[in-house]
Amino acid sequence: MADSEQIKRQATEAAKQAKEKAGQLAHDNQDKVSSTIDKLAGLFNDKTSGKYADKVEKAQEAAHKNVDKLAQQRPEKE
Repeated sequence: MADSEQIKRQATEAAKQAKEKAGQLAHDNQDKVSSTIDKLAGLFNDKTSGKYADKVEKAQEAAHKNVDKLAQQRPEKE
């Protein structure tokens, strides 16, 4: 049983570190990511002649929201 508990702790720590790293990267590159989301939405609208503009806008808003949320999960500087 001790082995499974140790594996569980290691997996939890690895997940925490991955989340913090992703949050830090999102925070450090938030402008680039936001710009890329906007460019992709525009490109998709151009390629589809705006046929799915409402859906693209919803997806764009959701992507921006999730990047912001992820960026807020970066580790606090001590």
